[in-house]
Amino acid sequence: MAGGNENIGVMSRNLYLGADLGPVIAATDVSTFLQAATAAWLMVQKNDFDVRAEALAGEIAARRPGLVGLQEAFMWRTQTPADGTATPAETVRYDYVAQLILVGDLNSHPGTEGEAVFAGAHFSDAWPAGDHGNGGLTCCWAEDLSVAKSSVNRFSERIDYVLTRGRLKTGTPFVTGSTPASRVGGLFPSDHGGVFVEVRIGDARSER
Repeated sequence: MAGGNENIGVMSRNLYLGADLGPVIAATDVSTFLQAATAAWLMVQKNDFDVRAEALAGEIAARRPGLVGLQEAFMWRTQTPADGTATPAETVRYDYVAQLILVGDLNSHPGTEGEAVFAGAHFSDAWPAGDHGNGGLTCCWAEDLSVAKSSVNRFSERIDYVLTRGRLKTGTPFVTGSTPASRVGGLFPSDHGGVFVEVRIGDARSER
């Protein structure tokens, strides 16, 4: 961080997808594949992620790292009755990263293109829950960041997002870098504004 001399914790954690998929991948015929897949699924259930997640979360909470990298963050879906590859399985049995926060400049307006793709994947836009002020507009100042705000040079698009999925509750969002007061040395910090919102994480144990 600029001007600082801070230490932050960084953590890498393997979640283990729950079974060895080697025999499934190595299967050379349908019968062997089904036997291997059945054995793998039974092992996944035995290594119940919902139970293990509590210990994993405890490790992270105890150390409070600034950044956590997760490996084998998996989602298991099932289908009953099974129909092979005719249709994809849609019943989620285990979701190792059920609570997700996705942020970014998606270069798309609400309900279109990239934002619509994430909405289809059950992500919720943090902005509508607290729509106020400038309506979440974040784009764009002029190419020359020294140009003052005006009726022409103003934010007119909402293309920067905070999206959440899972047991997450968002507070009231607001846009940063959207006023003349945000300029430093006569320059806006960026041609976009930033989006800030506080996110409260729910407790999965209360839903069991």
